[in-house]
Amino acid sequence: KGYELEFTANPTESLRLSFNAAKTTGIRSNVGSADLDATVAYMDAQMLGAGGDLRQYNGAYVAGNELRATYAGWRGSYALSKLQDGAAVAELRKWRFNLVANYTFVTGAIKGAFVGGGYRWQSRNVIGYPMVYTAASAYGTYDLTKPYYGPSEDAIDLWVGYSHKLTEKIDWKIQLNVRNVGDKDGIIPITVQPDGVTPAAYRIKPSQEWSVTNTFSF
Repeated sequence: KGYELEFTANPTESLRLSFNAAKTTGIRSNVGSADLDATVAYMDAQMLGAGGDLRQYNGAYVAGNELRATYAGWRGSYALSKLQDGAAVAELRKWRFNLVANYTFVTGAIKGAFVGGGYRWQSRNVIGYPMVYTAASAYGTYDLTKPYYGPSEDAIDLWVGYSHKLTEKIDWKIQLNVRNVGDKDGIIPITVQPDGVTPAAYRIKPSQEWSVTNTFSF
């Protein structure tokens, strides 16, 4: 759920301004079922007993080769999903803002030319939770009251162009765009290990991009 606000103004014939703000919330609900919970409880008992001693691969015994080692990883993810029932969805950025300005020259030698820029900002997002162990949870649980956050993000876009009426029915526009001005190659964490320091997965950070477009309207 969410809402969006948008404001557009033309202070002069040449200048156009627009501002956009959006707030989004996502809630997990109905995670699992009574039957699934019963199945997991049964598997917990087996993995803590002789069933967990089963080897995953052939050969001599090696620590960590037991079936319970793989099950523990899945069990932790399942426990987190259950705890998040009713909580906000992870990785969702709650707030987004966009500001755009464009100036068009309507008189003089460069009539038809235009320049503009935009600024984009996104709030930080939840990328993980600390794990805690209690006597009631042999596989550990998560503390949802102390989430780990990823970084907020922002970017600047710039453009310059020229439009001209070729004929009575055909308009032409050429535009040079620079997106993510000054941004270099990098990676952004999207999930983190329970220690809150070591990233578990990344996505590629958008870097600076150049493009030229030609548009004919008729």
